[in-house]
Amino acid sequence: MIIKVIDNTKQFYYLNSSHVVYIKQRQNYGLWKIVLMNGEHILTDSQRVIEQIIKSLSHTPNECEETKPTF
Repeated sequence: MIIKVIDNTKQFYYLNSSHVVYIKQRQNYGLWKIVLMNGEHILTDSQRVIEQIIKSLSHTPNECEETKPTF
């Protein structure tokens, strides 16, 4: 899923949500930090964008397969 993000410097990004490593809320600043696979960080104040990313990354238990280690 491609998601449009506007960062805190008003730059536009079009993210493939599968490239997001993690999202961190920076409560003291009212921002969210999006970390991508290439190491780039994007700061945004858009709650809507964060919800879209989380929704696209979320899986229900039925969609996840249980894996057993092989030795």
